Amino acid sequence: MNIGVIVYSETGNTLSVASKIKEGLASLNHQVELIELKNVSPNKTQPKLELIPNIDTHDGLVLGSFVEGFQLSRVFKLFLEEVSSLENKKIVCFVTQFFPFRWMGAKQTLKKMKNMCELKGATPYCAGVVQWSRKSSRKKQISTLVDLIHHYFEV
Repeated sequence: MNIGVIVYSETGNTLSVASKIKEGLASLNHQVELIELKNVSPNKTQPKLELIPNIDTHDGLVLGSFVEGFQLSRVFKLFLEEVSSLENKKIVCFVTQFFPFRWMGAKQTLKKMKNMCELKGATPYCAGVVQWSRKSSRKKQISTLVDLIHHYFEV
């Protein structure tokens, strides 16, 4: 399967999770492309994407963002608004957040991602959350997330 891992990361944390997902999917003989969204606007409240990635060649997508102010980052929201269609694509969503509890933005962010994907014709699977402040369980959270995503694309 040809899978695109599309991620927006400001600090590198979300990107590091996406890299682990890419490695895991590639180890299962999937063709995987990691695409990092870039904001070229100096104004954080009005982002502008460097480019909208071409997702036509991908059978599946892994979409990842961090939680920004208890909601989906503006840059990733812009990407989901700008992408033409997600029909006929297997979609998996994940988020990273600093806060230790899912109710502190992660649940709402995954719900927003899911709703936006549905508006573009997809039925996404919300794989999970990596809570960055929980150092003691961070590796396990990432491993569990990677396993869930592997399983989703194997079915």
